[in-house]
This record gives sequence, C-alpha cells and structure tokens, in this order.
Amino acid sequence: MTTRKIRPTTTNPKDDPDYDLERYYYGDYTHRNFLTDFFLRYLEFSGEHLNFVETVYKVACFVAFFINLLHLFVLTRKKLRSNIVYIVMIGICISDIVQSFGTMMNEILTWNIIYEVENSSCKHPYLHVMGEKILKTLQYMSRRSTGILGLFIAVIRTISVIFPMSGFVHTVSKPRFGFLAIFITLIACTLWSLGYFVQAKVVKYISFCFYGKPTSYENYYLDGGTNEIIFKIIDGYIGICVSILYILVTIFLVVELQKTKRRRKNLRNDKPNNTSSFVIAMAISTFASEFAYGLVFTVEHFIFGFEMFQTLKTLFMHLNSITLLFLMASSFSHIFVCFFMSSQYRDTVKRLVWTEKEKKGKTKIFVMETTTTLPATIDSSKTNGSSKRTF
Repeated sequence: MTTRKIRPTTTNPKDDPDYDLERYYYGDYTHRNFLTDFFLRYLEFSGEHLNFVETVYKVACFVAFFINLLHLFVLTRKKLRSNIVYIVMIGICISDIVQSFGTMMNEILTWNIIYEVENSSCKHPYLHVMGEKILKTLQYMSRRSTGILGLFIAVIRTISVIFPMSGFVHTVSKPRFGFLAIFITLIACTLWSLGYFVQAKVVKYISFCFYGKPTSYENYYLDGGTNEIIFKIIDGYIGICVSILYILVTIFLVVELQKTKRRRKNLRNDKPNNTSSFVIAMAISTFASEFAYGLVFTVEHFIFGFEMFQTLKTLFMHLNSITLLFLMASSFSHIFVCFFMSSQYRDTVKRLVWTEKEKKGKTKIFVMETTTTLPATIDSSKTNGSSKRTF
C-alpha cells in the first residue's frame, strides 16, 4: 500500500518565473516593476517587428520619391500655377521629395555603389558621415516646412471664407504671395535645421572593429551629444504646436463653412466647395503625422528625466521609425488628396494623360458660307454675274 504524498502548502519562490535572485540579494537600483519588465519582454518580442517597420519605411521612401516627382510635374503646369493653394503645394511637394531623398541616399551609401564598404561592423569614412549629417539637416528642414506650409494653406482658406470681399484677402491670394510664403518658410526652416548641423559633430572612431579586418580608411561617426537630444525635443514641441494649430484652424474653417452653406441654401445657391474639403483632408493627414512625431520626442524627454524609466529608452528610439512611417504615409496621401478632392487637378492630369488621344481624335471641320436663302459651299463655282450663289 502506497502512502499519499502530502503536498506543501507553500510554493518555492525560485519556481516563480518573476523571481530574480540577483535582485533579491543586491536590490534593484532602477526600481523595476511589472510595467518595466513587461516593456523589456516587449522589446525582445518586437525587435524583429520594429526592424520590419524600418525596412517598410525605407521602401516607402523610394516609392514616395518617384510619386512626388510625378506630383511635382503636375503641380507645375500653367493651369495650376494660377492658384495659390497649388503653388504652396509645390513647396510641400519639394519638402516631401527632400525627406525621401535623405533616407534614400543614406541607404544607397551602404550599397557599395559610391564606395566599397570594407567592414560593415566598423564605422564609415569621413565623407559618408558628413553626407549623413547634411542629409539629416535637410530632413529636419523639410519636416518643419511641410507642416508650416500646410498650416498656411488652411489659414488662407479660412480667411477667404470669413472675409470673401476683403482687399487684404485678395492680395494674399495672388500667386506671387504663395511663392513669397514658400521662400520665407524655407529660409526660416533652413536656419532652424542649421542648429542641428552645428551641434552634430563628426568624430573619429579610435576603437578597433569588432569583427573582420580593419579598414584601409579612417572611420568616423556622428555624435550629437546632449545638444542633439535637446534639439529633437524642441523640434517635437514645434511639431505638436503646428499640428494643434492646424487642426484648430481647420475646425474653425468647418464651422464657417457650415454658416456659409446655410446662407447659400437660403439663397438657393448651394455649390460644393472642393477646396475646403482638400484643406480638411490635408489637415487630418498632417495632424496625424506631425502630432505622432512630436509626441514621441516629448514623452521621451519626460521619461529620460526619471531614472526608473531608463529601461524604456530603447523602446522610444525604435518608435522613431514608426513615426517617420506616419510622415511618409502623409507624403503619400498628398497626391491622392489632390486628385480626388480637386477637379482642377484631375482635369490637368487628364489633359496630360490623354493629350495624344485628343490629337488623334480631332476631325476636319468643313466651313460653310450662309446666305439669306440657301447655303453654299466654299468650293462652289463662280458665275460671271454679281451673284456668288450656286443653285
């Protein structure tokens, strides 16, 4: 007869998967808790997914670059250059192209096309790192100019709805004012991005390569230091402010449009306005991308200020690729917003696509002379009399 083994009433703490012997003896200076442990497990699980997102972002940059080149070609047609909205859209499109071009070139530099990468585990030569520094500076400039120019379109449209008969609105709605707005915005954003260019330093890498043979060229890397973190935080604040102003102006525009729609309905003159729908769609895409981009750096700033959240630093560094993917999605949407929300843009595209068909479809026109009685053809025979009619 076998005796029944009595089960213990307590559990061995070492059997607990959350039991950490090192923390039991030495304590935990980071004050890790369930939340931070969860994020650490999440980082291990999502590492491959975040790398996949980064790859998708790089591919999207290549696709967006060529799509925006096509978009720029349409926007520069003569028919669209007479409208200030499309003129400002030219500036936004150029900024989107610069944003995509920066990521493209950073990727192409690693493809052994411009120079041979001798050891991928080492750093890069001086010209590579300097090029990366210049491209990042241009990307900061283009990122800010896109949001500000989009906000400018919303403000101009809102003012024109509120004060349709104002002379000031008529002046700022001229095409030349749009070119002036683009020029001022690009100059201001370039000066702002130069702050990053000055703070980031190209530093010589004095350590040895971890794997493989040493390279024949000297290795350098880009070191922004604490100033770069401060620059990114301020840039994030600017992005949040621009996106909030953008959405507030758009809400105000919608309210004014409803009032105008009621007045037109009373006057039986209810005409759809696709320009306002275009501005609203632009506001939604810009708000989603700019707010997400600014929020990541803002939250990162507050988390980095507390030692207990240092373990989340890696997570927010990876989230940067996701926010940049939002920016690229916003860049993608511009051409589709213009096409589906603007009949003038669609007509321009149709005229570019079907030009050859229109030429082939032309027919000969026969001109007829009319008289008070019966029509006569141009080739009708002439008589010796004064009358030119043929009966």
